[in-house]
Amino acid sequence: MIAILKQSASDEAVSHIVSWIEKKGLKTDVSRGENETIIGLVGDTTKIDPFLLESMDVVERVQRVSEPFKRANRKFHPEDSVIDCGHGVHVGGDQFQVIAGPCSVEGENLIRIARRVKAAGATMLRGGAYKPRTSPYAYQGMGPAGLDLLCEASAELDMPIVTEIMDPRDVQVFLDKKIDVMQIAPATPRTSPCSKRSARPRPRFCSSAACPARSMSCLWPPSTS
Repeated sequence: MIAILKQSASDEAVSHIVSWIEKKGLKTDVSRGENETIIGLVGDTTKIDPFLLESMDVVERVQRVSEPFKRANRKFHPEDSVIDCGHGVHVGGDQFQVIAGPCSVEGENLIRIARRVKAAGATMLRGGAYKPRTSPYAYQGMGPAGLDLLCEASAELDMPIVTEIMDPRDVQVFLDKKIDVMQIAPATPRTSPCSKRSARPRPRFCSSAACPARSMSCLWPPSTS
């Protein structure tokens, strides 16, 4: 359920309605646009009388929303989502970015590659420090040392880093090294735990089948709940 407020709704009035809704046991998601403010109601909306809500002075109308993925639903926030990836780089709206780099970070040559991809127009640097392989004897990536090389390249070129996280237990390592965007790939056996564990602190780049839409890649902002 969403409540579309009138243009004349003051900040005080919005806070009052949000407080009233949350006292009913629901969560709220407030989206402020140029022409209207929308309050999304998340939870058991049967606790709210839509006619009572609509009768409030600052409420224009109330609509029921049955679609999934309410945080990404245009009915909850008609404005474009713009995600801050660090280093002044934003994705969304009219922002178009190019992510490029080696499949695997393999050594000091990463800096040279990073310089070339930036010169070619890339705005975000991607490289795999952890590489999943079927055989335990195959190359598995440089691990934390590879993250350090990515950080060096990022500092020199002022570019955000995008790199894949394989295990939810490594989230804190990524945070300590200030990795800008965590990539979660469909090949990751623990995609769901990784996605949940990394939700709050950093944007997440979920490619192909790891994305809820299934047919595209998604870049999600850090969660607020």
